[in-house]
Amino acid sequence: MKILLLVLLMGIVMTPRNARTQNRSSDSRIDSLVARMTLEEKIDFIGGFETFYIRAVPRLGIPQIRMADGPLGVRNYGPSTAYPAAIALAASWDCDLAGRVGGAIGKEARAKNVHIMLGPAMNIHRAPMCGRNFEYLGEDPFLAGQIASMYIRGLQQEGVMATAKHFMGNYQEYDRHTVSSDMDERTMQEMYLPAFKASVVEGHAAAIMTSYNLVNGVHASQHEELLRKILKEDWRFDGFVMSDWTSTYDGVAAANAGLDLEMPLGVFMCRDTLIPAIKSGKVSEKTIDDKIRRILRQYARFGFLDHPDLSMGFVLDSDYVRRVSLDVALLKNERNTLPWKSGSTRSIALIGPNAHPAVTGGGGSSLVRPLRSCSLYEALQQVMGKNASVAYTPGVNDGVVPPASFFDRADFITAVDGKNATGVTATYFARLNAEGSPVREEHLSNVNVMFQDSIPGVPRTNFSVKFSCS
Repeated sequence: MKILLLVLLMGIVMTPRNARTQNRSSDSRIDSLVARMTLEEKIDFIGGFETFYIRAVPRLGIPQIRMADGPLGVRNYGPSTAYPAAIALAASWDCDLAGRVGGAIGKEARAKNVHIMLGPAMNIHRAPMCGRNFEYLGEDPFLAGQIASMYIRGLQQEGVMATAKHFMGNYQEYDRHTVSSDMDERTMQEMYLPAFKASVVEGHAAAIMTSYNLVNGVHASQHEELLRKILKEDWRFDGFVMSDWTSTYDGVAAANAGLDLEMPLGVFMCRDTLIPAIKSGKVSEKTIDDKIRRILRQYARFGFLDHPDLSMGFVLDSDYVRRVSLDVALLKNERNTLPWKSGSTRSIALIGPNAHPAVTGGGGSSLVRPLRSCSLYEALQQVMGKNASVAYTPGVNDGVVPPASFFDRADFITAVDGKNATGVTATYFARLNAEGSPVREEHLSNVNVMFQDSIPGVPRTNFSVKFSCS
């Protein structure tokens, strides 16, 4: 009895007694912030700001929070380390390596003062037409969940929030705003949800991003069964749910279903929609308050309320990051799988469009502009040296987005005010397929353009642009 009592007493003493006090203190502080926000401030807060930010509330000391695309590196705000496609990481079956990759990306996110990384991505490979298969984690739900949860842990241990995406059923990019992924309950629970559940239950992801598509006829961003029942009730997810960019379609339905943050702007979850809905009783102000609490709770968890500057002491391309990127990208020739032996091979023919110049990503929002790149052709030349000749031909064009250097090339020439100048002329149309009369024309020094911010005189959707040069 004395031994048991001693153990119990030790347990009380050894329990991190400050944890509960700290949680109560944070909750009290968050409750105070929510209570002091006006209804207009609350609604503005749950709509994105300047494409990749959550807006600040300066009078209450709530900082502006910065996001960046993932999961293959920190895509925004200039070059950073570009990692291999996530399917290659999953193919390693190496959970420890996944954690190190997440940590290395977290370090470079901090160097850019990024608070939230939009990754990892983990939808299951069930359909070959999915344009994002390369950045997902394979066809096995358990493997995808373990790799994703370790990636999340590594990233968040560096003090950067992870965002598990795209929740859920995102299996094609074509017609993604209107296509419905239809499935029965067992298929959903056994195939499509486990990787996300592992990210929440084991990885403790701070955020979840919804997909564009519908699931059984309901858009994911307003799917009450997915967001409120499964995610927040069944899995007890205490983070916040954000939409993918422009994947919100009904502000009232999304607010009630459990979407907490509309990105990149508050187009549907906005004052014009939600204030009348609150006054009419269609949406409760308590529902809005819960969204803000969820977001601020993660701010408190990661220390952003008091220390929003994450960049101090962090740099891009550190020795650690280089080691991790090399480990995950290393091509090995175990058991002489590749058909040559060092010193005896005299010539190598390299055929294929991805062999040169370096293709460092599959395109889209995960395409990272690398700090440096080396194509397979260049690498073979370095390895073989004078001992062998390396012949290369691209063969066919596979349509893969060319490397970032293409977009910054200086040999595009166009006329500006009657004189030749470096760059291109961009002509915008308010209809698809460059039809009708142009609504805007401008000169661009290169064609590295992101169409995520509004362009004066050009509609935000259903527009087209034509580039021309000499």
